[in-house]
Amino acid sequence: MELHKAIRNIVETDGKQIVTDVRLVNILSDFRAFDSIPASKYILRAVIADGYAQKLLAIGDWNTQSENLCNQFVATTGFQSDYVSMVFQSLAFGLGYLSSIDSIQSSSTFQNSNDNQIKSKVGQLVLRHDDLVKLDNDSFLKYKDLAEEYLDSIIEIKGDWKKELGVDIKISSIYEVYMNGSKVDLIFEIEGKITIRYECIQFKVVFYDRSGRILKTELAYKEKSKRTFDVVSSDPLREEYFGHIGNIGKIVVYWEKSY
Repeated sequence: MELHKAIRNIVETDGKQIVTDVRLVNILSDFRAFDSIPASKYILRAVIADGYAQKLLAIGDWNTQSENLCNQFVATTGFQSDYVSMVFQSLAFGLGYLSSIDSIQSSSTFQNSNDNQIKSKVGQLVLRHDDLVKLDNDSFLKYKDLAEEYLDSIIEIKGDWKKELGVDIKISSIYEVYMNGSKVDLIFEIEGKITIRYECIQFKVVFYDRSGRILKTELAYKEKSKRTFDVVSSDPLREEYFGHIGNIGKIVVYWEKSY
């Protein structure tokens, strides 16, 4: 569902105050409202966490004051203005301040531009475990979101899985930090019934560094079942192999039958 429409649905159910609660980001993720523009998730979290959503709610309309608030956020954070405007207008639409939002670039153009923006921020993803555990919660969540968006942007799928397996598969990354280390997992959401004969599908995940050398290979397994929706996770890539997220340059994923 498109972001602005998803926000309106949630506001109609939970009330306008929901736009000031960071839980909104997780609810929207369930609606898959960030799928076409992944950076909007990171921007929206910052809009809420930094108090801009509360200020927009207090203004009570989409007007010059609202637009100035949007411009202030751009100046403070450095996010690209058209991306930020889309998020602010989506909130305004959800709150009933707007009946439509300004058109933006096509999804494919927007996505390619967004991917380049995320990749350009790889220089920010240099914190190691000892640095990350010292961050306050908001700073850590922002770093985690940026790390996962970057990792999602460098995933390369080999082959046409829809044609080969007959199912839709969405792959996303999870970056987790614990007291004694950190790790990266890939999550495979499999929707539909696999059309080939198999006992087990093995997904191979190859992590490369920024110079193109292989860091590590991990595996995920899809056992035979009658379910039409399944979620499987790869074995974790542990921090000892990558040091910090910025060292990961590419993630290649392919599948084969396992016996």
